[in-house]
Amino acid sequence: MRCGNGGVILVRALKPYLRQAGFVSQAPLIVSPSHAKTAYLEPLLDFFWGINETGGSAWNFAIVGFSLPPHDGYLRQAFYNLVRNYQLVELGKKYPKTRLKVVDLRQEGKQQQELKRNYRFVDWTKTDASWEGFGAEALEFLFD
Repeated sequence: MRCGNGGVILVRALKPYLRQAGFVSQAPLIVSPSHAKTAYLEPLLDFFWGINETGGSAWNFAIVGFSLPPHDGYLRQAFYNLVRNYQLVELGKKYPKTRLKVVDLRQEGKQQQELKRNYRFVDWTKTDASWEGFGAEALEFLFD
């Protein structure tokens, strides 16, 4: 793994970080921080279809570097449903879930409390957080 230009992390050997070696079912999508997301996010309409039921059957879930600003109300609703379903729906002893994981660069307590206010619907007693930003340590934290 190495850090490329602009703080982009390049993972050369992804296999050790995947539970099912060699199988990737979902790739992350990075959306630019703007007030005009609705103008260019039409391809994401399928993502929001059925969002009320999504998250309950997931075995793991992480939020990486998204502050959930007030102007992203439509994403707040999606995150609310995903997190709520993930943290409330139990799959039984045969399929245990990991704790919700949050990775962000907020080293001061005041900054961490600000993020927690934005995510006030998260049950923080069922959540682990890494406040050192995204890097090699974050990958270890996420896939531990």
